Amino acid sequence: MCIAYSTLKVWKEKYSAISAALKRGKEVVGRGVENALFKRAFDFEYTEQTVKVVDRDKDVIESEQREFENRYSMRVLVYLV
Repeated sequence: MCIAYSTLKVWKEKYSAISAALKRGKEVVGRGVENALFKRAFDFEYTEQTVKVVDRDKDVIESEQREFENRYSMRVLVYLV
């Protein structure tokens, strides 16, 4: 916030909304830490999947699409015979 700690203390005393917002923020962080410690205590493990959207060259996409269509059509032909 680029203010001195003493200024923040004065604001917290003067403005109850600031004090309340800071307390709510501490509660959220506290619950997060509590959950993390609980999970760690019981060897909780999970697999996280992330998705990243990237711009791709139109020619590459068309080439991959043609390759997929060729593979799929070949399978259909094999099954029809």
